[in-house]
Amino acid sequence: MSKKRVLTIRLPNWRDARILADEMQDWTFRGQQDATWTLTTTLQRAALSRRSSVMLTGAEEQMVEQFQRRAHQFLPDTPPRESLIDWMALIQHFGGSTRLLDFTRSFYVAAFFAVEKATTECAIWCIDHYALYLALKKYLHLDEHTFWPHWETLHRTADFVQRKLLVERSKPAVFERFIFEVQPFKLNERLVVQQGTFLCPMSVDVPFIESLAATFGLATTDFTNSETEDFKLEGSVKSFLKDVVVVKILLPLAIQHDVLEDLWNMNVNAASLFPGLDGLARSLNYHLRINHLWDIKYDSGGFGDAGTKGHGKQK
Repeated sequence: MSKKRVLTIRLPNWRDARILADEMQDWTFRGQQDATWTLTTTLQRAALSRRSSVMLTGAEEQMVEQFQRRAHQFLPDTPPRESLIDWMALIQHFGGSTRLLDFTRSFYVAAFFAVEKATTECAIWCIDHYALYLALKKYLHLDEHTFWPHWETLHRTADFVQRKLLVERSKPAVFERFIFEVQPFKLNERLVVQQGTFLCPMSVDVPFIESLAATFGLATTDFTNSETEDFKLEGSVKSFLKDVVVVKILLPLAIQHDVLEDLWNMNVNAASLFPGLDGLARSLNYHLRINHLWDIKYDSGGFGDAGTKGHGKQK
């Protein structure tokens, strides 16, 4: 069996991104406005330091319970108390910190979140959805011929995870390293239009990237030692992505004008992704940002390949 791989690539232009997107229909994506950021949950970011003496598992239990006890004052319909993924999705929706990390099944939605507020090179993280499904089957010790319909997989996985979390609450701290892709059973409007999904770590006391690596049988160093390659497609995209389970796509500042303009023309913008007046107001920033990015594109000579001036600082 071939070793699974992590790939980091820098795109010279937006056209190449669209070629990749066409061949990544069964992947899951996350856009981040700074390419130097790693993958970490809002709960772990809010804790500020991994050296904190507070175990995040206990803090999370307290936060979820406090929300459950008060949410009925504002919501006419709340999930059953034991539906922890549904509750966490609600907390996340209203701006709280949880173990859930936002992803989307749309490459272009992820691209929007990457470039919308970027001031330097940004990134799209791509996770092979099918490889994650195979890892789940192995984790659950399911027969290789076991088949879950794709429209059921995410909420069935969520059901399993929340049952497991309830059981684990009565045990000592769990440091199990595994990532599940989940959705709440009831999808709110924003999750639907953003084609949203979540990656959920089994333990919040383990760095997210460490759990992701373990899920695929990789080492954390496979991420940290992944050298950036300038993207040059020779042959098919399928062969280029052979054995790759995680791709980090870097979008230099010099090409972000083309990204944002193309997404706007596709109607992938804040107004469409955040239905309501808040999304409409947020979308107006496009008219300022697109002019700023045009100046950057012009100054970098980015009428074709990105060149070198638009790259963000790399670590």
